[in-house]
Amino acid sequence: MDRLGKLKKALQDSQDELNDLQAQLEDCNARLIKAESLINSLAKEKTRWKALSEELSIDLVNLTGDVLISAGMIAYLGAFNSVYRDEVADKWVKKSSEFKIPNSGTFSLKRVLGKPVEIRQWNLWALPSDDFSVENAIITKTARRWPLFIDPQGQANKWIRNLGKDEKIKVCKFSDGNYLRHLEAGITNGVPVMIENIGVDLDPAIEPLLQK
Repeated sequence: MDRLGKLKKALQDSQDELNDLQAQLEDCNARLIKAESLINSLAKEKTRWKALSEELSIDLVNLTGDVLISAGMIAYLGAFNSVYRDEVADKWVKKSSEFKIPNSGTFSLKRVLGKPVEIRQWNLWALPSDDFSVENAIITKTARRWPLFIDPQGQANKWIRNLGKDEKIKVCKFSDGNYLRHLEAGITNGVPVMIENIGVDLDPAIEPLLQK
Protein backbone atom coordinates (compact mmCIF):
# COMPACT_ATOMS: atom_id res chain seq x y z
CA MET A 1 0.00 0.00 0.00
CA ASP A 2 2.81 2.36 0.82
CA ARG A 3 4.34 1.70 -2.59
CA LEU A 4 0.95 2.24 -4.28
CA GLY A 5 0.38 5.45 -2.33
CA LYS A 6 3.77 6.77 -3.40
CA LEU A 7 3.00 5.95 -7.02
CA LYS A 8 -0.36 7.72 -6.82
CA LYS A 9 1.29 10.77 -5.26
CA ALA A 10 3.98 10.77 -7.94
CA LEU A 11 1.27 10.51 -10.60
CA GLN A 12 -0.66 13.39 -9.06
CA ASP A 13 2.48 15.52 -8.86
CA SER A 14 3.21 14.76 -12.52
CA GLN A 15 -0.33 15.68 -13.51
CA ASP A 16 -0.13 18.92 -11.52
CA GLU A 17 3.18 19.74 -13.19
CA LEU A 18 1.66 18.93 -16.61
CA ASN A 19 -1.32 21.19 -15.91
CA ASP A 20 1.01 23.96 -14.81
CA LEU A 21 3.12 23.60 -17.96
CA GLN A 22 -0.01 23.62 -20.12
CA ALA A 23 -1.19 26.81 -18.41
CA GLN A 24 2.21 28.41 -19.00
CA LEU A 25 2.10 27.30 -22.64
CA GLU A 26 -1.34 28.85 -23.14
CA ASP A 27 -0.17 32.06 -21.47
CA CYS A 28 2.92 32.19 -23.71
CA ASN A 29 0.77 31.59 -26.80
CA ALA A 30 -1.58 34.41 -25.78
CA ARG A 31 1.37 36.73 -25.23
CA LEU A 32 2.85 35.72 -28.56
CA ILE A 33 -0.41 36.55 -30.35
CA LYS A 34 -0.57 39.96 -28.63
CA ALA A 35 3.10 40.61 -29.46
CA GLU A 36 2.54 39.75 -33.13
CA SER A 37 -0.52 42.01 -33.21
CA LEU A 38 1.46 44.84 -31.60
CA ILE A 39 4.34 44.40 -34.06
CA ASN A 40 1.92 44.51 -37.00
CA SER A 41 0.25 47.62 -35.59
CA LEU A 42 3.59 49.33 -35.05
CA ALA A 43 4.61 48.47 -38.59
CA LYS A 44 1.51 50.23 -39.87
CA GLU A 45 2.15 53.16 -37.53
CA LYS A 46 5.73 53.36 -38.81
CA THR A 47 4.38 53.86 -42.32
CA ARG A 48 1.95 56.51 -41.12
CA TRP A 49 4.60 58.28 -39.02
CA LYS A 50 7.01 58.28 -41.96
CA ALA A 51 4.37 59.83 -44.22
CA LEU A 52 3.48 62.38 -41.53
CA SER A 53 7.15 63.24 -41.05
CA GLU A 54 7.57 63.86 -44.77
CA GLU A 55 4.41 65.99 -44.81
CA LEU A 56 5.60 68.06 -41.84
CA SER A 57 8.99 68.56 -43.50
CA ILE A 58 7.24 70.05 -46.52
CA ASP A 59 4.95 72.18 -44.31
CA LEU A 60 7.99 73.51 -42.46
CA VAL A 61 9.49 74.77 -45.71
CA ASN A 62 6.19 76.34 -46.81
CA LEU A 63 5.46 77.85 -43.42
CA THR A 64 6.75 81.34 -44.25
CA GLY A 65 4.42 81.97 -47.17
CA ASP A 66 1.43 80.20 -45.62
CA VAL A 67 1.63 82.23 -42.40
CA LEU A 68 2.20 85.47 -44.37
CA ILE A 69 -1.00 84.86 -46.37
CA SER A 70 -2.83 83.87 -43.17
CA ALA A 71 -1.85 87.17 -41.57
CA GLY A 72 -3.10 89.05 -44.61
CA MET A 73 -6.44 87.24 -44.56
CA ILE A 74 -6.93 87.89 -40.84
CA ALA A 75 -5.98 91.57 -41.15
CA TYR A 76 -7.84 92.47 -44.35
CA LEU A 77 -10.33 89.86 -45.55
CA GLY A 78 -12.52 89.14 -42.52
CA ALA A 79 -15.35 91.34 -43.80
CA PHE A 80 -15.60 89.67 -47.22
CA ASN A 81 -17.37 86.56 -48.49
CA SER A 82 -15.64 83.28 -49.23
CA VAL A 83 -15.49 83.80 -53.01
CA TYR A 84 -13.63 87.09 -52.73
CA ARG A 85 -11.34 85.71 -50.02
CA ASP A 86 -10.37 82.79 -52.25
CA GLU A 87 -9.70 85.10 -55.20
CA VAL A 88 -7.41 87.35 -53.17
CA ALA A 89 -5.69 84.40 -51.49
CA ASP A 90 -4.94 82.89 -54.92
CA LYS A 91 -3.40 86.18 -56.05
CA TRP A 92 -1.27 86.31 -52.88
CA VAL A 93 -0.11 82.73 -53.48
CA LYS A 94 1.01 83.65 -57.00
CA LYS A 95 2.75 86.81 -55.76
CA SER A 96 4.53 84.82 -53.06
CA SER A 97 5.78 82.40 -55.68
CA GLU A 98 6.94 85.28 -57.89
CA PHE A 99 9.00 86.64 -54.99
CA LYS A 100 10.28 83.12 -54.27
CA ILE A 101 8.54 82.97 -50.87
CA PRO A 102 7.87 79.27 -50.14
CA ASN A 103 4.18 78.37 -49.82
CA SER A 104 1.91 75.37 -50.30
CA GLY A 105 0.69 76.46 -53.72
CA THR A 106 -2.92 76.47 -52.57
CA PHE A 107 -4.08 78.28 -49.45
CA SER A 108 -6.47 77.21 -46.70
CA LEU A 109 -6.71 79.19 -43.47
CA LYS A 110 -8.33 76.17 -41.84
CA ARG A 111 -5.36 73.97 -42.76
CA VAL A 112 -2.71 76.50 -41.71
CA LEU A 113 -4.13 77.79 -38.41
CA GLY A 114 -7.00 75.42 -37.63
CA LYS A 115 -6.76 72.82 -34.90
CA PRO A 116 -8.98 69.79 -35.62
CA VAL A 117 -9.79 69.12 -31.95
CA GLU A 118 -10.68 72.76 -31.33
CA ILE A 119 -12.76 73.00 -34.50
CA ARG A 120 -14.65 69.84 -33.51
CA GLN A 121 -15.43 71.46 -30.16
CA TRP A 122 -16.61 74.62 -31.92
CA ASN A 123 -18.96 72.50 -34.03
CA LEU A 124 -20.37 70.99 -30.84
CA TRP A 125 -20.92 74.56 -29.63
CA ALA A 126 -23.18 75.28 -32.64
CA LEU A 127 -20.59 76.62 -35.10
CA PRO A 128 -21.54 75.43 -38.63
CA SER A 129 -19.01 72.99 -40.06
CA ASP A 130 -18.55 74.67 -43.47
CA ASP A 131 -15.10 76.12 -44.23
CA PHE A 132 -16.34 79.72 -44.35
CA SER A 133 -17.77 79.56 -40.82
CA VAL A 134 -14.61 77.86 -39.53
CA GLU A 135 -12.48 80.57 -41.17
CA ASN A 136 -14.60 83.25 -39.49
CA ALA A 137 -14.09 81.53 -36.14
CA ILE A 138 -10.31 81.37 -36.66
CA ILE A 139 -10.23 85.06 -37.63
CA THR A 140 -12.28 85.91 -34.53
CA LYS A 141 -9.91 83.96 -32.30
CA THR A 142 -6.64 85.29 -33.75
CA ALA A 143 -7.50 88.88 -34.69
CA ARG A 144 -6.54 91.70 -32.33
CA ARG A 145 -9.61 93.81 -33.17
CA TRP A 146 -13.10 93.46 -31.77
CA PRO A 147 -15.19 91.28 -34.16
CA LEU A 148 -18.51 92.42 -35.62
CA PHE A 149 -20.80 89.60 -36.79
CA ILE A 150 -23.55 90.02 -39.36
CA ASP A 151 -25.59 87.10 -38.12
CA PRO A 152 -29.18 86.98 -39.43
CA GLN A 153 -29.65 83.32 -38.43
CA GLY A 154 -28.20 83.73 -34.93
CA GLN A 155 -25.57 81.01 -35.45
CA ALA A 156 -22.62 83.17 -34.39
CA ASN A 157 -24.58 84.45 -31.39
CA LYS A 158 -25.19 80.92 -30.15
CA TRP A 159 -21.58 79.86 -30.80
CA ILE A 160 -20.14 82.87 -28.92
CA ARG A 161 -22.46 82.26 -25.97
CA ASN A 162 -21.22 78.66 -25.75
CA LEU A 163 -17.61 79.73 -26.35
CA GLY A 164 -17.69 82.14 -23.42
CA LYS A 165 -19.90 80.08 -21.11
CA ASP A 166 -17.09 78.90 -18.84
CA GLU A 167 -15.78 82.46 -18.58
CA LYS A 168 -19.27 83.71 -17.67
CA ILE A 169 -19.70 85.85 -20.79
CA LYS A 170 -21.88 88.91 -20.32
CA VAL A 171 -24.50 89.54 -23.01
CA CYS A 172 -26.05 93.00 -23.26
CA LYS A 173 -27.63 95.50 -25.68
CA PHE A 174 -27.17 99.20 -26.37
CA SER A 175 -30.73 99.64 -25.10
CA ASP A 176 -29.72 98.36 -21.64
CA GLY A 177 -29.29 101.29 -19.29
CA ASN A 178 -26.27 99.76 -17.56
CA TYR A 179 -24.49 98.19 -20.55
CA LEU A 180 -21.50 100.55 -20.21
CA ARG A 181 -21.01 99.42 -16.62
CA HIS A 182 -21.01 95.77 -17.72
CA LEU A 183 -18.60 96.59 -20.55
CA GLU A 184 -16.22 98.38 -18.20
CA ALA A 185 -16.35 95.55 -15.67
CA GLY A 186 -15.70 92.99 -18.39
CA ILE A 187 -12.63 94.84 -19.66
CA THR A 188 -11.32 95.37 -16.14
CA ASN A 189 -11.81 91.77 -15.03
CA GLY A 190 -11.04 90.02 -18.32
CA VAL A 191 -14.61 88.73 -18.78
CA PRO A 192 -15.89 88.46 -22.38
CA VAL A 193 -18.74 90.76 -23.33
CA MET A 194 -21.06 90.45 -26.32
CA ILE A 195 -23.28 93.33 -27.42
CA GLU A 196 -26.12 91.91 -29.51
CA ASN A 197 -28.85 93.30 -31.77
CA ILE A 198 -26.91 96.43 -32.73
CA GLY A 199 -28.17 98.61 -35.56
CA VAL A 200 -26.40 100.51 -38.31
CA ASP A 201 -25.16 103.20 -35.92
CA LEU A 202 -23.03 102.37 -32.90
CA ASP A 203 -23.14 104.16 -29.59
CA PRO A 204 -20.45 106.90 -29.74
CA ALA A 205 -19.51 106.02 -26.16
CA ILE A 206 -17.65 102.90 -27.31
CA GLU A 207 -15.77 104.53 -30.21
CA PRO A 208 -12.58 105.06 -28.16
CA LEU A 209 -12.62 101.34 -27.33
CA LEU A 210 -13.26 100.23 -30.92
CA GLN A 211 -10.47 102.45 -32.25
CA LYS A 212 -7.98 100.41 -30.21
